[in-house]
Order: sequence, then structure tokens, then C-alpha cells
Amino acid sequence: KADYFAGTSSNANDFTTNAANDTLVVLEAEDIEQNDYNVPQLGSARQIVSWLFNTAEEGQVSSVYEIGDQYVIALMTGEVEEGTADLALVKLEVEKKVKDEKIGQLIVDKLAGLEGTIDERAAAFGDDVSVYESSELSLNSYSLPSVGTAPEAVGSLFAMNNGDFSKPILTENGVVVLNLINLTRAPEIADYTSYKYTLEQTMESRASFYISESINDWAAIEDSRYKFY
Repeated sequence: KADYFAGTSSNANDFTTNAANDTLVVLEAEDIEQNDYNVPQLGSARQIVSWLFNTAEEGQVSSVYEIGDQYVIALMTGEVEEGTADLALVKLEVEKKVKDEKIGQLIVDKLAGLEGTIDERAAAFGDDVSVYESSELSLNSYSLPSVGTAPEAVGSLFAMNNGDFSKPILTENGVVVLNLINLTRAPEIADYTSYKYTLEQTMESRASFYISESINDWAAIEDSRYKFY
């Protein structure tokens, strides 16, 4: 059936029509880069990425690929040249980001005028407010439980004193106000020898990678590995 679909889908219109007629699942994957090994929603699919960058043209339908326990037929919908993206391609993304920032700032301004305990502030703000508590945060954390990635909030937390409230902080996933209940400071370390050794070993293991990257940047080397594997 997969071979028949691929054989009767010579272009994007055929692909769309045949998929609808056969009630097949059509998945979309964007922002695939030439050295990627994974394709969103498919997992490891290097052969499809290689086809896209070495053989495919816009509107072309691939042959059948066996990805895990699935048969996959790909359609190249378009390509984006390196450099500054056309506004039409990023318009929706930019609009969403601007709207999120504007709405976030309105929330920040409203929260900044509230006082009292964290629960009192939540009640005064109104709907769409949640109060969370966590005792598992460390200086190495980059996210907040139930909030998500928020390194700016975590950094602010460890600059506070017990009982302090932070200013409203606009993060990737919303606006947060922190109330530090108790900060347990790490004990003093008398001898840093073992930590120094670990750090040296880590940096030594990364040295060759950093050198290679610096040479690539300085020499303006174009990475063409995708053409071969």
C-alpha cells in the first residue's frame, strides 16, 4: 500500500489528495537542518533528512522509508535559505512573541501593585493564578516546577533573603512572583582539590571540540558532512 501511494503521488497535490482518500496520517515537521538525525514526531530518520538536502526539490515526493515500525513517505514542502528569514515565514511567530510580551508586561504591572502574603496576592489578582511550592531547587536549576524553564527566576531567588518577595518576573512561560521561605546555604569547603581536578578533566575533554569549532569559525569552513552520511 505504501509503495502504491508513493507511486501514485507525483506531486504535492497528489500527495494531499491520496492521503485524504486513504485516511492516512499526515505529520508536519518544520525547521529541519542539514545535520539533523531526528525528525519531529518520527524520531531517528536520518535517511529522510539526507534525501531532503541532497536529492529533493520543492513539491517532490519521496520513495517509501521504513522508520522503526512505520512506513513513511515524505513530501518536501519548501526550503529556507541561510540568512535573515523572510517576514512572511516568521510573521506568526513574531506576532505571538510580541503579544506574549505585551500581555506579560500588563501582568507584571498589575502584580507589582499588590501586597500581602503570596496567597493574598494571588486572590487579589483574580483568575488564572496558581500558587506552587518547591523545596528541591538548587543554584544549578534552570526551571521551576509547574512553571518550566525560568533561569532568570531561579537566579533572582538565590539573591534573596528568607521571607523576601521578588518583583514580578516575566519568564518564557508566564509571570512569576517568588517568596523565599528558607534558603539553606552550602557548607564551607576547606579543600577544593577534588573539585579543581574534576573541572580540569572536564575542560580538557572539551578542549578538542572548542579548538575545532574555533578553527571552523576562523577559517569559514562549510560543514558538508550531510552530503555523505
